[in-house]
Amino acid sequence: MYGYEGNLPFIAMELLQGQLLISIRPSFSDERRLFTIFFNVCQALEEIHKLGIVHRDIKPENIFVIGDEIKIIDFGSVLLPRRRDHFYDTSVGTAGFQSPEASVAAQNVDHRTDIYSLGVTISYVLCGGFQSLNQIANKARTARKEERFQTAAEMADAIKEAALANGIVL
Repeated sequence: MYGYEGNLPFIAMELLQGQLLISIRPSFSDERRLFTIFFNVCQALEEIHKLGIVHRDIKPENIFVIGDEIKIIDFGSVLLPRRRDHFYDTSVGTAGFQSPEASVAAQNVDHRTDIYSLGVTISYVLCGGFQSLNQIANKARTARKEERFQTAAEMADAIKEAALANGIVL
């Protein structure tokens, strides 16, 4: 919500009660929680991608965890569906999490850049943990975008299958 109080502009935002994914990373020992969090991130990405929005800065600091639920935050670098000229000449994102195509310019960026960044995020959080999630992360962060998951829904299906293979029902 936004508006004016007298002559002063204001923005009111939701107060989130939880933690950034980056701050709870060292305490992850519950594999069901890991699968659930990353599955939920994929579902959230799929929804914004359906709207034609590309986040362009998926990283542990931009995933807010509330129990097993998540909120993707910091939409300051988004590529909007009707504004594909927006930031075309600018490399946007966080070094290390940014896809190869996003490091050049926005012309080559599509929703798969977020999938790449989520793959890097999963690897970062796991630091060599669950093999099946690492395999998913590796596919998501393949340099050639044609070889990545083509949608967040496809990645979510792979996470769900890997969870089932580990006896976890999502």
